[in-house]
Amino acid sequence: MQPVNMFFKRVISVTAEKVHDLCEHLKLESSVVEKVWTVMKMQLSSEPQLLVNRQLDQMIMCAIYGVCKV
Repeated sequence: MQPVNMFFKRVISVTAEKVHDLCEHLKLESSVVEKVWTVMKMQLSSEPQLLVNRQLDQMIMCAIYGVCKV
């Protein structure tokens, strides 16, 4: 397996865990959690350069804010 694929699998796994934990702590509805997870998957798959000079937690918080704001 290529190192890049292993890296992104790990990033996706960590992201899922963090989204679940943070949304659970904030007591968000499951529909909101699903939308946040969809946003994060889209960000990571279509715009991986967003990870450069940013923390994953920052991206998750922005996704939560965006989903809740809409």
